[in-house]
Amino acid sequence: RKKLRVANQPGSLSTLTTLIARNDAIVQDLRIMSRSIDFFDMVLNVEVTDVRHLMRVIAALRASDAIASAARA
Repeated sequence: RKKLRVANQPGSLSTLTTLIARNDAIVQDLRIMSRSIDFFDMVLNVEVTDVRHLMRVIAALRASDAIASAARA
């Protein structure tokens, strides 16, 4: 489970899911907790193989301009 803050702009959700797929992870559940003019706050459940895999996915998300923050929930 991850907490994310994603930019409220065209293509942000696509970027999020593409990064997860490119890192061989699977989105199991995505919940938008709140929305503002600039950001969406989300909780995301992602299937990974181990902690190392999880950390690789989080690092990829943090490196994206579309993702303002990503952390384990």
